[in-house]
Amino acid sequence: MLTARQREIILGAIRDRKNIIAAGGTKSGKTTFLNAILAEISRSDDRIVMLEDTREPDV
Repeated sequence: MLTARQREIILGAIRDRKNIIAAGGTKSGKTTFLNAILAEISRSDDRIVMLEDTREPDV
């Protein structure tokens, strides 16, 4: 879970068109985090580029 402050930082990064990197171990929540970010970004006409070493079907 994110704190309110962490959420505002992430939303600010999205609004300011900053790069966001999600890195971590297996089962650390990367996909869940990225899906939440993608849901926020999908409300705009922005382009999304994702690089993965193993494709995840839901991302």
